[in-house]
Amino acid sequence: MLIEQDVPPSINIYILYYLNLLATILTYWLFAYRNCLFQAFQRIDIITKTTLISDTVKYCGQLVALAVFHDFYIFFIVGILGQVFNNILILLFSKKYYPDLNPTGSIPKEERKTINGRIRDLFTSKLGWTIVSSADTIVISAFLGLKVLAVYQNYYYIVSALQGMIIILFNSVVAGSGNSMIVDSNEKNYHDLKKLSFITFWLLGYCCAGILCIMQIFMKVWVGDELLLPFYFVILFCIYLTGNIIVQLLSVYKDAAGIWHKDRFRPLASGITNLGLNLIFVNYFNLMGVVLSTIISVFFVSVPWIIKNVFILIFPGRFRDYFRLMINMLCAISISAIFPYLICYAIEGDGIGKLVLNLVICTTGYNLAMYIIYRRSEILSELFSTMKILARNRSSK
Repeated sequence: MLIEQDVPPSINIYILYYLNLLATILTYWLFAYRNCLFQAFQRIDIITKTTLISDTVKYCGQLVALAVFHDFYIFFIVGILGQVFNNILILLFSKKYYPDLNPTGSIPKEERKTINGRIRDLFTSKLGWTIVSSADTIVISAFLGLKVLAVYQNYYYIVSALQGMIIILFNSVVAGSGNSMIVDSNEKNYHDLKKLSFITFWLLGYCCAGILCIMQIFMKVWVGDELLLPFYFVILFCIYLTGNIIVQLLSVYKDAAGIWHKDRFRPLASGITNLGLNLIFVNYFNLMGVVLSTIISVFFVSVPWIIKNVFILIFPGRFRDYFRLMINMLCAISISAIFPYLICYAIEGDGIGKLVLNLVICTTGYNLAMYIIYRRSEILSELFSTMKILARNRSSK
């Protein structure tokens, strides 16, 4: 049994499993392939807006299912209907924007063979990512119980939401980066990677500052003191988020260059390492061991591996320069994130008022510290110039 105790007697976990499985299947079935049109034409904004609409409807329905009906079955059924709604919206928008593009005819045998090979590479990669993202919750539920899992998930949802916001940036630049790698020089593409890294680390640091300054007080307001984890878990989640974002950042250029075959075993190796360490560490360190095993698998398997692939296959000879940039940014965001945390820690208080105050201190303190550190940076000057041009073009329209 993968769930240790705590299963409500009124719930059949097998029915919930199949409902959740159906919701997952629908993410890549029922017209979901039409997403690729928007990605190819660099119109991720349409996918984002569509998802925003469907998710808003879905979450409102799920809130009603829990608050009014107190029924998990209705909760999952609403999630399935929300995914169907999203797929139908994607279909309608794709036909509106690209009415002439419809799948007809057949693919030549050699091209089909090439595509199937890439699908196998992507399958291996996705399998590893699934193990990484699922192993923790399975091990926690099996060894520590659903109550511990619920507390862990409260924190994990916040971290994954912050990660998802940064990944929106990555999804929006993959197609453009792929096109740039074909038409522009390697020097220009490497400079673009440095600018994207600068933006990413700045946002990453702000997210970590928010986790340090706001996470515990938010949890107190939301779920109460009895469901708080010790503060060292907050630090571990910052490290966990940092490792995942570094991997996702470099995956932008891995995906843009199409080096899936060379990278196919990395997520699988990371996932197996994570699962193995989970099974060992959970017996000695309980929940902390589960989080530590994920951090170790990311930083000691996934991060070095993808750095090797990117800087050998795409940007040879650039590793030392990029490594210096990455270490510099990590030090800068660490200092800038700790600075507002110390201010928040020194000010006593509780409740929503303290939560809002911490948010203001976090936002102001972190960004001010980063600006002081990088005010003379060439990359920051370029980004400011680009923002001015975009603002001027928008105002002229």
